[in-house]
Amino acid sequence: MQSMRGWIVAVACAVPAAAAEWFPQSVEAHRLAAAATPPSLAAAPARSSGPLALKGFVSAWTQACVPACAVPVPVRKNEAVEASLALPEASGRFRKVHFERTVDIPGASSPLKVSVTMFAVCPAGGAGISRGCPNPYVQTQIELSGAVGGFCGAAQSLSDAAPFPVLMCAGADPSGRRVGVTLHRRAL
Repeated sequence: MQSMRGWIVAVACAVPAAAAEWFPQSVEAHRLAAAATPPSLAAAPARSSGPLALKGFVSAWTQACVPACAVPVPVRKNEAVEASLALPEASGRFRKVHFERTVDIPGASSPLKVSVTMFAVCPAGGAGISRGCPNPYVQTQIELSGAVGGFCGAAQSLSDAAPFPVLMCAGADPSGRRVGVTLHRRAL
């Protein structure tokens, strides 16, 4: 585990992915969607080895939403994050990187804990896959706790996830104010 500008980063090694057993419909839906993608829309071939360098920012914000939502107001901007996400080497495996931060939110009874986990996933099964991982993807999950609760996620191709996923996640406090974070590639 290493600290980068206040973020706690932990990198996990590859482990067998039993995701096909846990979410067989998701794996099948992913396989069907990939098979149905027209060649003109298919992603470029992904690299099958070497880590994915992740470099971006996380910003925390609040948004007043009573009676209508206003423009979000930054609480903490442009917290730099750099990490390396190893890619899985075989079908049915994944690798992950995790980072978290606690942010004080003005007017909140407790700080906001932001926990981000990114998984590099090699889908299980699939015709013709005997070794290697020709089409890995990245799933990003953001969990918020403390000041508000929230859980958000997205699955992206390697080219969409690099150099850093772009995603937001928020929850509402008891007053109706939204408290959230945005993962972004360029400083705001």
